[in-house]
Amino acid sequence: MDLHVYRNSQDRWHDLRSVARECGAVLALNAVTLEELVERLTPDLKAATAGQRLAVTAAILKRCERTDRAGRLPSFPNLTRYAYHAIDELKAACIRPSELRSAGAAHLADILEQYDQALRKAALDDPHDRRALAALRVRESGIPWLGRFQRVVIHALYDLTEAEFLLMRSLIEVLPDGGAVILFNTTTNIKPTQYAEWTWQRFVQDESLAEKTFPEFCRPSRPNHPLLEKLFVFEPHEPLPPDDSLRIVEASGRYDEVQIIGNDIVDLLHRGESPNEIAVVVRHIETYGEMIEDVFTRYGIPHSFDTGVPLLRIPFIKYWLALLDLVTSERSREALARVMSSAYFIPRLSPKIDVDRVLAGAGYIDRNHVRASQLVARKSSPLTAELERFEQFLDELENSTGTVVDFLSRLRPESSFAQRDRQAWRVLVEELEAVRAISAPDEGLSFPEFRKLASEIAGLRTVDRMISAPAPPGVPRVRIVSPHSLGYREYRWIFAPGFADGEFPSRSASNPLLPDETIEAINGRIRPRRLMTSRDRNRKEPLYLFMILDSAARRATLTYPGSTLEGEIISPSIYVGEIARHYDPAAGAVGEAQARQRAAVTGEAQARQRAAVTIDRPGAHRAPLQPRGEGEWLSAVAHEWRCGRITEERAQQLLGDELLERGKAESRGSARADIGRGVFEVDRVWHPSELNSLKTCPFVFLARHGMKLRRGEMPDFEVPPLDIGILVHAILRDFHAEPVPASEELARARMDEIVRRRLAPADVNGQGPHSVFDPSLWKIRRQQIVAVLHRYVDFAVHDALDGFETQSAYLDNALPPARLGEVLLCGRPDHVSTHRAGDRIDGIRIDDFKYSAASGSTARLLKESFQIPTYAYLAIQALGADPSVRTDGRYLLLRSPENPVISYSINEAVIDDVRMRVEALIRKVHEGKLHPDPTEKQECIDCEYRRLCRMYGG
Repeated sequence: MDLHVYRNSQDRWHDLRSVARECGAVLALNAVTLEELVERLTPDLKAATAGQRLAVTAAILKRCERTDRAGRLPSFPNLTRYAYHAIDELKAACIRPSELRSAGAAHLADILEQYDQALRKAALDDPHDRRALAALRVRESGIPWLGRFQRVVIHALYDLTEAEFLLMRSLIEVLPDGGAVILFNTTTNIKPTQYAEWTWQRFVQDESLAEKTFPEFCRPSRPNHPLLEKLFVFEPHEPLPPDDSLRIVEASGRYDEVQIIGNDIVDLLHRGESPNEIAVVVRHIETYGEMIEDVFTRYGIPHSFDTGVPLLRIPFIKYWLALLDLVTSERSREALARVMSSAYFIPRLSPKIDVDRVLAGAGYIDRNHVRASQLVARKSSPLTAELERFEQFLDELENSTGTVVDFLSRLRPESSFAQRDRQAWRVLVEELEAVRAISAPDEGLSFPEFRKLASEIAGLRTVDRMISAPAPPGVPRVRIVSPHSLGYREYRWIFAPGFADGEFPSRSASNPLLPDETIEAINGRIRPRRLMTSRDRNRKEPLYLFMILDSAARRATLTYPGSTLEGEIISPSIYVGEIARHYDPAAGAVGEAQARQRAAVTGEAQARQRAAVTIDRPGAHRAPLQPRGEGEWLSAVAHEWRCGRITEERAQQLLGDELLERGKAESRGSARADIGRGVFEVDRVWHPSELNSLKTCPFVFLARHGMKLRRGEMPDFEVPPLDIGILVHAILRDFHAEPVPASEELARARMDEIVRRRLAPADVNGQGPHSVFDPSLWKIRRQQIVAVLHRYVDFAVHDALDGFETQSAYLDNALPPARLGEVLLCGRPDHVSTHRAGDRIDGIRIDDFKYSAASGSTARLLKESFQIPTYAYLAIQALGADPSVRTDGRYLLLRSPENPVISYSINEAVIDDVRMRVEALIRKVHEGKLHPDPTEKQECIDCEYRRLCRMYGG
């Protein structure tokens, strides 16, 4: 009888399914996973859990910090996690501390030595050491259970560690008929799969095993075999003829990828294909997992995930870790509101309480300023008592010490859980409680140490993915697997999303504790054993591509997203171009129009290359997806109605009145903002800020001044511009209450005295007119404001010496409205001064302060602004000056003391140009044409109304 060894239970199930189908049932006592085999061989040994190994590693690093060994350890974030993975790699290769010292890695040798001592003291074994010991027992002691087997069959173990290889080698040597190694394909194109071939051929190339090991090909060549023979081979060859065994699809986005795959799978199931013959191979399950679950559940596709979910992605664990982070962090408004607004927060707050809005309204920023409970108490908020209790709880936790069990008892949730939350919490608690086995009974942890340990464990452990609508046991289902799980498995239909640049192939992350230079030095000492360098690990990526293509008995479908949610272009994987390179350009199914469109973005040569293979891209040629759910059916009806293929009466019967009206509005697109002639009253007083909004974008004017929409102002470290404006206006009003002195020294002294008096509340306790300032930032902004005011004093003194006099009647007061052409304008400049020749005004100067810094874009925007020209025109009308009078305008930038002034002259030509521009804008308002039409489209990205705008996202 043969002993069959599999990587995991999913591989075993897949293999035994065909046997059970033929025989009706199978009792597979001879089929074991690698872990089950180790358990049978070493039942007396106990392997350390991931949490225990992580705790041991953290304790070692902590001791190193307190000794002179710390100087030899590099310092960087996440050192514990890197050390954990470094130890795992070293143990997998069966490397001893002495070998590390001989290779010059003394700090790693010290860590590994202490790691071994700590596990021995706790009567635990590293999982890799346990496998190596299992191999030793196979060789040195007769195990009765093994006596019933004649040979071992190794299924798709193409990435064996040194410890695992030793175990398999021992079995081959001990069993009478040796062993068989199952290979996943028959391609002669070895180079792209050399990672797997190097591992498999270890059994054949080892002289002691060569006569007892036989390679077996688990399946014949598949339709993509000709392509596999050519991939990454750059010798000239005849182009491959296109067929339907390989399909490449460009989707509009990631969710659209999953919808296309789901739609194709539903079609296959309707045609009688078995779900067991369909697999979705996902390289990055963390990106696509939730989308696949959502779409497949809506489409009624029975499915199961072979991959787990990291604890960090389970909702309750995310909340619980956010709570731990809140204890020692800055307790920012966003973080505090996120925890208290959660459904897991106890006691559950009323849904009517918007915690973020309450904290923002109270002016809370973070714990470095006034406490949240004190601020909301000033507003008599009902949240005050709960905030006081919660902040006290966080403070007590921050300063506490105790065992892992002590902290868990204080942080144990009280609310009822969903099933996946219970499962994740149980796994996390088991890992944390297991840490007691390696700790002294009276050894305590500080809270930051506990938080770090819990976060690290949550980042390592996974749990089974819970499906919202699971299929009953035994029911065929579509498998969602990783490329690593394919091995020798085959499916008739394989779908692989995510073939995007930078994601597939994906570069492996490097470990700073094990750089390639150190690995090469270690490899020189441990031959023929070997640690994998970054280059070795990257060789897995083409292997994954080979397995995807070769595991499809009927067709492989590769998809990639064309853009992000924000409309940014995503380039396809280099593998898409590599595949396209081997096909005849004349046989491509992509039209010239699509190729030209792609050429505009990626270059003509690349577009021609991609046109050489059948790539299904979005466009009118692609048939719409068959609707599967109610929402999709309604969308399809609305689409058919908009295209004129069904009448409005029929659409009304299918959609209803409300959806029909919404459909009519949606069909107008961005023109929905064209509200119609005469809706806005234009025969009224217009302010320059309204005209500036109109000039920037008509939709901004509609949202800001028509609908009075404002983005909620959140507390920030920045000093609010509104408060700065109030303070500066008050200072200027006091300064110009008396004539400007003729001496700059006297004028500055008076300005300094006014500044000290007006800014005293902000200097003493940070109290501004409407908010509390951050003390450190206020020091910076105060210096900038005072520096600009000193420069202004110089201008004021020079103006006074030139004969300009302040018009006190309009100091911080509005100028009388006046008509410019057909439009009535108003405005309130910061300062107006005039120069007279006898009784006649022959010069006017307008000053306006801006809370801005100097830049090219700022200068351009201010030069195009309506403010100074409007103020100049209104001043001329109010003062009865001649329209041709010399007028100068100045913007004073409060955040640019080195270059605070932007000035330009106003004359009749400028005023006439402003008149024509203003009248054109007002006509647009009168006609109601307020659809998005930005002057500078690149500024849309920062527009506060972009999510309302029909131009957003295309």
